[in-house]
Amino acid sequence: MKKILIYISIFTLAFSLLYSCKPEELKPVGDPFDKVELMVGTWNVNRVIQVDVEATLKGYPLYARELDITNVFPDNSYTDLSITLNSDKSFTLVKGNAYVNWPLSGTWDLNNPDHPSKLYLILQLDTLSLNFSSFSELMMSPAKLVISETKKQKVDDKYIDAIYYNYEISKP
Repeated sequence: MKKILIYISIFTLAFSLLYSCKPEELKPVGDPFDKVELMVGTWNVNRVIQVDVEATLKGYPLYARELDITNVFPDNSYTDLSITLNSDKSFTLVKGNAYVNWPLSGTWDLNNPDHPSKLYLILQLDTLSLNFSSFSELMMSPAKLVISETKKQKVDDKYIDAIYYNYEISKP
């Protein structure tokens, strides 16, 4: 009799657990925001971090993988750098004394307007591709974004990633 009560209890518990789980209806969180529209404006560089790809892959400590180069060159601060992205998809770059080899003007685009992961700066037939790390702070005030540029190195007839430059940018 005890065994029957135990089996009935287990069966009742399993039956309850199985049928108590109902799919929840997800409530809408609002309209998706227009990322192209949020990109429009003047973005100023706040900080630049140089990341050594090989040191990262080998698991070196943080101090050996990353270097803040924002103000490492006297009179050549990266904070002089700003880029204005216009709603007509044109852009202008104010380079100041920063060591960058980016086009000073042209057009810009995102690789996917709904879920972008790259910003393209286009000057005629040349395109600079900058990666996004996250859009999580794009709607904040001030809006913040980290874009990265990859420098490649030729090794044994192929090009490999050597260094990343992470540009922390913001706009008011």
